Amino acid sequence: MKIFNNNFFNLLLLFSLFAATINSFAANINVSTDRNPVRLNESFRIVFETEGSISGNPDFSPLQTDFDILNQSQNSQINIINGQQRSTKKWVLTVMAKRTGHLVIPSIDFGQERTAPSSITVQKVQQSGEAESNLFLEVEVEPKNPYVQSEVIYTVRLLFAINIKNASLTEPKFKDGEGIVEKLGEDVQYKTQRDGKNFMVLERKYAIFPQESGDLILEPVMLEAQISKGRRSHSFFDDLFDRQAYIKRSRSESITLKVKPIPASFKGRVWLPAKHLKLQENWSETHFKAGEPATRTLTLLAEGLTAGQLPELSHFSQTSLSKALKQYSDKAKLDEQGTSQGIISSREEKVAMIPSEGGSYTLPAIEVPWWNTKTHRIEIASLPARTIEVESAIEVESADVQPVDNVASPQTTSAPLVKRDSGDKIESAEPIKVPTEVVTSYGNWLNFILALGWLGTVIAWWLTNRRTIPKPVQNTPNDKTAIKRLKRACQSDDVKGAKEALLIWAKVHWKNHKNLKEINSLGEICTHCGDKPLQTEIQILNRLLYSQKTESWEGSRLWEVFKMYKTPSSENRVVVEGLVPLYQRGSTTD
Repeated sequence: MKIFNNNFFNLLLLFSLFAATINSFAANINVSTDRNPVRLNESFRIVFETEGSISGNPDFSPLQTDFDILNQSQNSQINIINGQQRSTKKWVLTVMAKRTGHLVIPSIDFGQERTAPSSITVQKVQQSGEAESNLFLEVEVEPKNPYVQSEVIYTVRLLFAINIKNASLTEPKFKDGEGIVEKLGEDVQYKTQRDGKNFMVLERKYAIFPQESGDLILEPVMLEAQISKGRRSHSFFDDLFDRQAYIKRSRSESITLKVKPIPASFKGRVWLPAKHLKLQENWSETHFKAGEPATRTLTLLAEGLTAGQLPELSHFSQTSLSKALKQYSDKAKLDEQGTSQGIISSREEKVAMIPSEGGSYTLPAIEVPWWNTKTHRIEIASLPARTIEVESAIEVESADVQPVDNVASPQTTSAPLVKRDSGDKIESAEPIKVPTEVVTSYGNWLNFILALGWLGTVIAWWLTNRRTIPKPVQNTPNDKTAIKRLKRACQSDDVKGAKEALLIWAKVHWKNHKNLKEINSLGEICTHCGDKPLQTEIQILNRLLYSQKTESWEGSRLWEVFKMYKTPSSENRVVVEGLVPLYQRGSTTD
């Protein structure tokens, strides 16, 4: 019996020692806050600190009932004091209360361990004047009673008299309903005073387009910024370990827009509420010829509308064009810019017109109805009807033929008779009349001799080349063909077409030059032409061909400098198709 008691005592002692050992490694979890009480919309920190090991990771989800978890971090530390090792681990949560009152920080599970609940007092936001606060938001809209789909300028200002960092601002949005929101330009910073107190102001503007009529509510925008109560930081580590910094939120007021529907007096086919609308046109040619294209550029400029709201201009033509005047539309070019006054947009449409025959052609008027949101009335952006005179192809060819005077009579052929006196003075005498029979006989004999010569030439050519393999006849482009192709490409702003025409022209132009190889690139043309204006325009063309961005090109500039081009080896200019010449070959003209 005594032996049994001793064994029981020993087992109890061992169990006590084992329990003490387990307890020495058990975690002791402390919960604390960086300050108490706190105000609504101000962040604070909850720190969970453990000593020893824990059996699991913490579950902070119970906190989300009354708090927003803004940030979470953890760190570990091991210290050895007098040969004894001590390990600590911290979880730091940056939170913000969702309501005022005495809120409970609930128990948090760390595996099998649990923290004790604690409490914190959340007070209301200080109800003082704006100038007494160091950080606040203010918003305004213009106009407050807009038309549906018209532009509303929404301005939000952040006023602060303290150092803030890591600030973020939400965008305005509609509580119920649809709307388009676009930021305007860059933020503006300036200084101001409120009730004698200095403030820095950060101003941001938005363009808002409500898509529904009726009462639409714009929800408050929210600012979230980090504020430091300690010394001003000078480095990354000061910011990282600034334990007195906290996060503060600020909300603006909500705004109700009373959106008006489309007025009953507006009868246009497309609703265009704008501050200003303008329609303009440009032409690549002022002189029109049959078979040659002319490019008409129509541009619609608007203030207070997005580029997507601008309609196709072809819908507003009153009548159709003549069948003899073909037109080919290019893809519309849209542009949009945000300024401090609102959105400025444009729509550019290019139409290549090719008349198949000469005559007069009337282009119909274009009228675009729009609603002026400043004057609250309908207006018309228009282009009047235009009549163009097209020169026929026959007239163009006959213009190059010189008129012949004093055509000989079919009955007689006259020749001038010159008589010389002793003083070598030249006097005109009466012409000699030659009988028609003599002229006819002489012409017949001449035709017979020329026919024999031509037949002999053909026989000689056949004998010379009868053993060689005949080569196919190729249609080699000449100077005039290349120039015409270049002119068409420039008039239609065709980048690739202009390149091909320039290469064809260069190969023909420098074909017989002994010191030049065949030209295969625009860069080689720049090297050989020796004309600075032409080099500049060809370089611009070459850059656009290999640019990754889509850019517009005005071919009229290249065509103007090309018309004025003069090769270094020539001194005279030859008129080609009524243009300033490009070169002269020998002493003849085509």
